[in-house]
Amino acid sequence: MPGRTEAGSRGARGADRGGGHWWKALLIMVIIAALLIAAGIFVLSKFTRLNLFNPAGCTATASGNQLGLALDQTQDASVIAAVGLRLGVPAYGITIAEATAMQESKLENVDYGDRDSLGLFQQRPSEGWGTSSQIMDPVYSSTRFYQALVDVHGWQNMSVAQAAQAVQHSADGDLYAEHQADASVLAAVFTGGAGDGLSCTFNGASFAPQTPGASGLTAQAAAYSAAFKNELGALSVQQIADGGSAFSVPVPGSSTSTGWSYANWSVAQAESLGVVSVTYDGKTWNSAQGKAGWQAATGGAPDPGQVRIEMTSAH
Repeated sequence: MPGRTEAGSRGARGADRGGGHWWKALLIMVIIAALLIAAGIFVLSKFTRLNLFNPAGCTATASGNQLGLALDQTQDASVIAAVGLRLGVPAYGITIAEATAMQESKLENVDYGDRDSLGLFQQRPSEGWGTSSQIMDPVYSSTRFYQALVDVHGWQNMSVAQAAQAVQHSADGDLYAEHQADASVLAAVFTGGAGDGLSCTFNGASFAPQTPGASGLTAQAAAYSAAFKNELGALSVQQIADGGSAFSVPVPGSSTSTGWSYANWSVAQAESLGVVSVTYDGKTWNSAQGKAGWQAATGGAPDPGQVRIEMTSAH
């Protein structure tokens, strides 16, 4: 009897230990599943349009199609389109340029590439595109791309891939076609055809208190004006207010598409330039409420002849 009782006790303790293995196995399975999910989210965030780890970024929308981009990509895309508008290139040419930069650099102004290739379009100093410093200037590199594009006979009747390849002479010219749909969205947004098609959420860049300079504008407002002139062309700001931090940008001919091209360019550049809000055509985008997108403006009827810009505070 004692032998059986002792053996029985050992057996019971063994059964308890064996029975406890299930929760350990479950815990291991949960940990493995969590790791796999985290790895999957990381891959999606890194290699697709999802922006899960950092909410900052922009969404471009046109004709029901959406494209998510990082802030720097959006800024570069706005520069490419702005230069095209300044040079009088039609929207299709801007689509070609955007698709080319998406393929060549993922819309990032990189200082490296194959051999001596650089910048948004991976242009090579050794091939006569300009100096390294010139090519790293998005305005210069975009200008050079458009100059080469319009020199291609019949480019307007070519496919996006054919026209891009005629300029780039890439190893695989078919790859440009993969970006045509997304590039079309960007062209529609930044030429104004998509209206309020751009909204951005920011990291929250801070700027020092601003005071008006000799022009009546604050330093950040003057920087906005200089960037506008450099990329889009001549600008004479109007109705300066709020200590030089608010002003209006005149829209030539009160063209709604031109007005929206100005407005969306301003949103794309807002994080780097310190734009607080943009108002046009009865709608306002506010940097503090970027996720909300464009909202109905307050304060009277919309003026199609002006885009209202508010910069970082002068106080």
